[in-house]
Amino acid sequence: MPGKLVCLMRHSEAVSQLSDVVTKDFDKPLTDHGIHQLEHVRDFLKTHHFLPDLIVCSPAVRTRQTLEWIQEALGTGAEVVFDEELYGIKADALIQKLGNLPNSKSTVLVVGHNPAISDAIQTFLNLMKSETVSVVLPAKPSQLAIFRMQTTDWSVLTTEKVELETSFEPEH
Repeated sequence: MPGKLVCLMRHSEAVSQLSDVVTKDFDKPLTDHGIHQLEHVRDFLKTHHFLPDLIVCSPAVRTRQTLEWIQEALGTGAEVVFDEELYGIKADALIQKLGNLPNSKSTVLVVGHNPAISDAIQTFLNLMKSETVSVVLPAKPSQLAIFRMQTTDWSVLTTEKVELETSFEPEH
């Protein structure tokens, strides 16, 4: 089926408290439970054959670690971009960033943070105008949603038909 695929994923569970070792939110690492959750995400992505040609990831420690744990399920062909703007970005700016992607990219994974990931998921769900969609929001750690956009042009992504291809929320 032609079109664009975008997967919006929240990073996995990170330590909640700062410490003598971790002094900035940006540097919070994943917990052991967060790493365990990613084993399930990796299996889900393999089962659904989600193979992005572009991965856009926040450079925060927890998002980088999330990507490291799932990357073997994503194949080897993806270009990876660590985008500092994803740390603290608002959903409208994230969606605008997607709208500026090169049309040569057709399948994109975004690994980021709440509230932007949850709000962007909600924006795409609103475009669907469907009452039967069940995605729990706000997105929990390791949660993802994959949307299919009925367009070949990223710049019109919020004006075209959107379908929820699938979503995944690991057990917490």
